Amino acid sequence: MKVEQAARDFDLRQRESKYAVVARDFVSHATTKDTERMLRLTSKFTIKNDGQGLTRRNYMERVIPYFQGNRVEWNEESKIVSDDKGNRGFAFFGKISGRSSQFSTTVMRESGTIKIINIITE
Repeated sequence: MKVEQAARDFDLRQRESKYAVVARDFVSHATTKDTERMLRLTSKFTIKNDGQGLTRRNYMERVIPYFQGNRVEWNEESKIVSDDKGNRGFAFFGKISGRSSQFSTTVMRESGTIKIINIITE
């Protein structure tokens, strides 16, 4: 079991850069207040569970103001994460330059496409 998991983690790490691009694009769209592009990168399950209106409002009231006009510094390390259904992806971490608070984005593959599952800003 541990050997199989290690092999899956290795395979996933080989594709990490593709997941990182989605996380960085999402944050880039937040810095430019492009809610529509942020929503296009967001998991359809997240939007279905939270509702598009609530997701959009969260982005407009919490996420965009956090990033707007700021320089983002990404941590070099990421973490492999999984959801309750066994889907696996990455959590990427960063902070705003000059601030100590950090943010994290969770990115997973959904129906063959890499999507943002969650973003947490402090």
